[in-house]
Amino acid sequence: MLRTLAVLVVLASLVPMNTCLAQMIVAHRGASHDAPENTLAAFELAWERGADAIEGDFYLTKDGEIVCIHDSTTKRVAPGQAELVVKDATLQQLSQLDVGSWKDASYAGQRIPTLSQVLDIVPPGKRIFVEIKCGPEIVPTLNKQLTVSGLAPNQIVIIAFNEAVVKACRQSMPQYQCNWLTGFKRKEASEAWKPLPNAVIASLSKSNANGLGAHDNVDVVDQSFVDRVHEAGFGFHVWTINDLELARRFVGMGVDSITTDRPALIRQALPSPELSMTDDSPFHSVVCQGNYSHHLQGFDVGDESIYWSFTTTLVKTDRRGKVLKKVPVANHHGDLCCHDGRLYVAVNLGSFNDPKGNADSWVYVYDAESLEEIARHEVQEVKFGAGGIGFRDGHFFVVGGLPDGVQENYVYEYDSAFQYLGVHVLQSGHTHLGIQTATFAHDRWWFGCYGSPSELLVTDSGFQMLGRYEFNCALGIAAGSKGRLMVANGNCVKDRGCMGSVRLAVPDPQRGLILSQLQ
Repeated sequence: MLRTLAVLVVLASLVPMNTCLAQMIVAHRGASHDAPENTLAAFELAWERGADAIEGDFYLTKDGEIVCIHDSTTKRVAPGQAELVVKDATLQQLSQLDVGSWKDASYAGQRIPTLSQVLDIVPPGKRIFVEIKCGPEIVPTLNKQLTVSGLAPNQIVIIAFNEAVVKACRQSMPQYQCNWLTGFKRKEASEAWKPLPNAVIASLSKSNANGLGAHDNVDVVDQSFVDRVHEAGFGFHVWTINDLELARRFVGMGVDSITTDRPALIRQALPSPELSMTDDSPFHSVVCQGNYSHHLQGFDVGDESIYWSFTTTLVKTDRRGKVLKKVPVANHHGDLCCHDGRLYVAVNLGSFNDPKGNADSWVYVYDAESLEEIARHEVQEVKFGAGGIGFRDGHFFVVGGLPDGVQENYVYEYDSAFQYLGVHVLQSGHTHLGIQTATFAHDRWWFGCYGSPSELLVTDSGFQMLGRYEFNCALGIAAGSKGRLMVANGNCVKDRGCMGSVRLAVPDPQRGLILSQLQ
């Protein structure tokens, strides 16, 4: 059984599970709806049916081998044959059993495979979820076999219900992702589940897991639960989903992978690759690959790429979140906007929010293709420190910090050569640390503000206030198609680093924006 993610791995060479734009389809014990579970036949069928990953269950045998079987005994998958307890049997004894005939006569002769045999049939670019069914005693042998398998570390994800196993794997094999699994009994009273996300996050932190694998209980696993786990820096994976409509519901929540007995069917729940490259619909769950020293400050989208500002690192990814290029930059790079083949970044060099206006505000300009710096423009009029930047009708608009007690925000306008044209005053009331992100979209200005809670300001094209809402887009907001916007989320985890992600949002008259569900 099966997290996503999101989920963080310390080594920069690794690709976390939730760095993929679209959710992964994980074949549960192989394509086990049609083939005998946990056999090579089931795994091969999963690849034929388009699975992104396979999931198998593994035990340590009496003679120290690792074999692929779900139950602690052979009774269910080898009926009518000598029943063996896996941990008390040798590999030779287990390999004599036929574990295919119980499913269908055409699979007669299928044997219990070893971990090495299963690893050998994982193709390049595909992944395996290795579920540990026993205790931490398996870890030394597991480490050796994974190391010599020839698979890249980002092709392997270890999963387990046992928190001690998760912790042991993370300690001895930090190069691999390791997700903690848990199931939820159904409850009619949803109020009883409100404290659950906090308890789950505490368990993930305690075991140093990368992500959560959760049972498909829709009474418990809702959008807020998924968001809470993601915001805490972990992946969210669900199992075992064999209903297409249910799969679509979880896709809409932005889970990182869906484990299923029927990979070909459930793949229909995902957006097509063609749509992914031509429309912003997939942005419901795109995550920037990698972990960074400082938190996300802004993003924008070009024709084929996404650009991310992580305070001291500028990152260019494809539309699936895969890093194409990254460069170190001066502290403090804030929000950015992409225009005419260039990136324009609001920079305050670490000086902001001083009531006396002692700030050092700039706009740095980079080539969007190479990320090479090509210009710097002083914007010292932004006296509390430049934080955000937007573009409209040939002009740039810079926003920034705000000291305590000031009951209005300021938007500074510049022409295309960054000659100062004037300031616009927003009658917004005080916002904590001013405005950090800005975009003009769908005939309105959208401004993201820090604070607890974070806030969204919306104005018309002339900066007259239309609304102030409790919505977090302080780490980035950009125009989307079909009346939608894209908003960024990010978090930092001690000893792991910072990450960023993008979700679609749709305007809402009561709440300003709400996160979009895939249709």
